[in-house]
Amino acid sequence: MKLDFLRSIKYLCPYTHIWRAVRCMFAEKKIPATARQGALIALLGLSCPLFWIAYFSGASREELVFHGLHSAMVFVVGIILFLIGIMKDIKRKNQNRNE
Repeated sequence: MKLDFLRSIKYLCPYTHIWRAVRCMFAEKKIPATARQGALIALLGLSCPLFWIAYFSGASREELVFHGLHSAMVFVVGIILFLIGIMKDIKRKNQNRNE
């Protein structure tokens, strides 16, 4: 009885759905079209040329922090858009499965 209750709670957890979508994405070896833009924005945040130019040119600490925070914000926005896209893909697949 207790085990069934824990399993039902597990399926209500949004992280379980995200984990399934990410696992499915790696199994299929492709990113859903709805999440592709978010992934590219996150990649831009990681490879931000302004940060890396400042880092390798020996910029001041304040400038590195500024560019680092900017890159981190772009990365976080990309991850959020990526997760939203994955959730849209999950909802679409569940609607197609229920029809």
